[in-house]
Amino acid sequence: MSSIQQVAANYKTMGNATVTLTGHTDTVGSPDANVTLSQRRAAAVRNALVREGVPATAITGGGQGEASLPVQTADNVDERRNRSVDITVVGQTMTRTGMTDAEYCAALSRTYRQFRPSQADETAAAAMHQCEIGNTAAGIPVLERTLTAARIPLPVRY
Repeated sequence: MSSIQQVAANYKTMGNATVTLTGHTDTVGSPDANVTLSQRRAAAVRNALVREGVPATAITGGGQGEASLPVQTADNVDERRNRSVDITVVGQTMTRTGMTDAEYCAALSRTYRQFRPSQADETAAAAMHQCEIGNTAAGIPVLERTLTAARIPLPVRY
């Protein structure tokens, strides 16, 4: 999870970024089963990135099974390092204009109210309250996840 969080944080500092996922497997099992397994592995990483605030529309890629292995092995070799997902974030680094966490938390709250004015849920309401009392560390991630899950674009922070 720390890698996922690091990738999500990196994504948020990039402008017009894309995230590419490439799932891999070892060479144990049938090639068809390994393609399916690598696709599921990449999908799990995709879902985790979305939960951390990366828009699903910014994520591409999938599984390659036994093709293009990180560590080349013979057939039926149990190689842990091949059971992986490569993650690449490509974009233009943005320069920070100085939006504080409090300002960003307030912008997230405004965005939520704008798009969900009559459908506020308890979790979002609690997060907005955390923003209001200055606990941005508790409010920001919840509001980012809530907005992303609803496919509402996050406000630009930088």
